[in-house]
Formats: sequence, C-alpha cells, structure tokens
Amino acid sequence: MRLLLKDNCLFEGPVTIRVPRFGSNYTTFMKPAVIWKTGNGDDGSIGGNTFRQQVQFKNTASSGKVHLLSGEDKLIDRVPQ
Repeated sequence: MRLLLKDNCLFEGPVTIRVPRFGSNYTTFMKPAVIWKTGNGDDGSIGGNTFRQQVQFKNTASSGKVHLLSGEDKLIDRVPQ
C-alpha cells in the first residue's frame, strides 16, 4: 500500500504517518510531522511541500528510498506569530 498526499493537502495539527510506502505533492504541514516508511521500494514525489515546523523522516524498510525534495519543497523553521 502507498499513501500519496496530493495537491493542496493541509495538516493544521501534529501529524504522525506510518505506512509501507509514502509520497507527498504540494502538501502543507503546519505543525511537527513524523513520517515513517516501513516498506521496501523507492518512492518518489513531485515535491512542492511546505514544512512549517520540525519534520522527521524515518525509513525502517530493509531496502528502498523516499525522494520528497524533487520539486520546490520548503522548510520554514519559524511560524509567524
């Protein structure tokens, strides 16, 4: 199974995702996110994601990669108050 977050997904609260395969295109994460890839195989994404706070990517598969920075992804370490 592969979870693919498509255009204009918005997560306003903290997110923990744990799936065998993962992709994300033009998704905004407003709070901290932890994303686990547990299955084998390479997963690519178009990119264009925005991370407004800390993000952790964890790959516990025996083989395979996650490619999220294929487009214009942004990591913004401070959220305007």
